[in-house]
Parts: sequence; C-alpha cells; structure tokens
Amino acid sequence: MQSPAGDISDLEIDHLIENITRTEEIDDREIEGISSQIIELIKANGPGSADSFISKIYRINNKLDVITSQKLALSISKLSEHFPKNSCLNLIEDLLRKMPLTTRVACSKKMIESARSICFALNTYYTINGEEMQFLAEDTESLKDIIKNRIKNEIISKNEPIYVRYSCGGFIFHFLRDCGCKEELSKYIEKTFSLDSSYSLKFLKCFHMIMHSSSGESKTFMNENYDSIAELIDPGILYDALHNIYSNILENPIFENEDNEDNEDNEDIRFLKSFSQIHNGRRKGKQPN
Repeated sequence: MQSPAGDISDLEIDHLIENITRTEEIDDREIEGISSQIIELIKANGPGSADSFISKIYRINNKLDVITSQKLALSISKLSEHFPKNSCLNLIEDLLRKMPLTTRVACSKKMIESARSICFALNTYYTINGEEMQFLAEDTESLKDIIKNRIKNEIISKNEPIYVRYSCGGFIFHFLRDCGCKEELSKYIEKTFSLDSSYSLKFLKCFHMIMHSSSGESKTFMNENYDSIAELIDPGILYDALHNIYSNILENPIFENEDNEDNEDNEDIRFLKSFSQIHNGRRKGKQPN
C-alpha cells in the first residue's frame, strides 16, 4: 500500500537512523551529512513531509541512544526553517531530556552556536531554560552569552537593522534588555532611525510578534506593544521618526477603510493610527490639569 503524499515511510526513517549509527563521530562534517540526508527526505516526499519527519522521530525517540539523539538534535536545529517551529522545538526538548546532564549542556551549547537562525537559537534557549532541564546557573549564563554575542556580532557586521533582518526583532530586543543592555539598545535603535526614517515603521511592527513567534496573532498595534517599546526607548523618538514620513496618517488617526487585513498597506495604516492614538492618549494623560 502506497503512503499518502508527504508521508515519510518508516523504512526511510529506519535507513536514516542506520546511517546515523554507523559512526560515533559528532563533528561538523557528520552533522552536515545528516542534515543533507534529512533535506533529501523532505524534498523527495513533498509538502507535509517536514511534519511527517518530526512525528516519525517522536515515535522512536525513546529507542534512540544518546549519540543518535545528539546528532538528530544538532541536525534539526540547523534546518529549523524547514520545520514547523513549535513541533521542532518540542522534539529537540524531548531529545535533550533523554541525555545525561553534561551531554545535554554540551549539545545545547552547540545548537545555539550553530543554528542558522538567531530567532531559532533564541527560542531554543528559552525552550531549554526550564527547571526540568536542571541546568546550573553558570550553564544558563554561558548559553545566554553565546546568543548575546551572536546578536551583537550581527549588529556590528551588518548595515541593515537587526529588526529588519529578523522577524523576531522585538523578541531579540527584550532578550538583550533582560541581559542589561538597555542603554546600548536605546542608542542603537535611535541611530537606525537617523540612518533611514522608513526603518521606524518596521521597528513599530516588530513589537506585535514578541512571544516566541515568527508571526504575530494581532493585526494591529496594542497598548502592551507600546509598553514594550517604552521599556527600550522614549516613544516620542519613534513618533518623530514616523512623522517624517507618515505625518498625514499620524495626525489623522481615525479609522475609516482599513478593514481589509490582507492588504499590507492597510495593515501599515492600522499600525500607525493605533500607535498615534495610544501615544497621544498617553501624552494627554501625563499633562497636568
């Protein structure tokens, strides 16, 4: 009987595991080879095969030895863009939980160092930061430093703002804020606005996507988003940068015909008007009677 489209067969998974267990080496070359095999499986089986791969590994992960679990966790973390985020993180967490603590820490460090996406590295950090992982405080700090240095290197080496390059920009900022980098962040954000005022809208929009997600649930700007921005910079600085380009919208923040959520221009207008309403309301609330 032929498998449904997108369904990776048990035989294909068995063959992959057999290849993985041929050697106990866990170097970069080995992980790249396994990653390539996984990509080939997904390509060969078409749409839905990424989900199928995750579910098939879930079914057998109790039977996997520690080395195989490490190899799979490292390989999957390199391919995070090919998998549904939540199920991918859940599988990695499950694979890590089966490892001895010292191995778990070493594998987590390697994943966060080598994950192609900073967003995924950050999500991995928070996924493995629970009490059940039993990491010591110094281990957690070490992992935090790896991500912090990766982000700082990105900021230094690239001209385009980090919140433009990564969909989890707001989440990155809150991570750095919690690391004690608020003053540096404020200067960096303000500098990006001075380079190009159009960046200000992208900065505004990144704050509806903060919590462990690459796509926000809300389609408009909300009070809690404003509070998140206020924890990093003076919202008046953002308003002024936006005003350089969108003065007509900001000065007329009455909602009229922006109901079509599929229209990106209308979405931008909704964000701008919502921000303006909240900002002006907060300013009036601070004025003395």
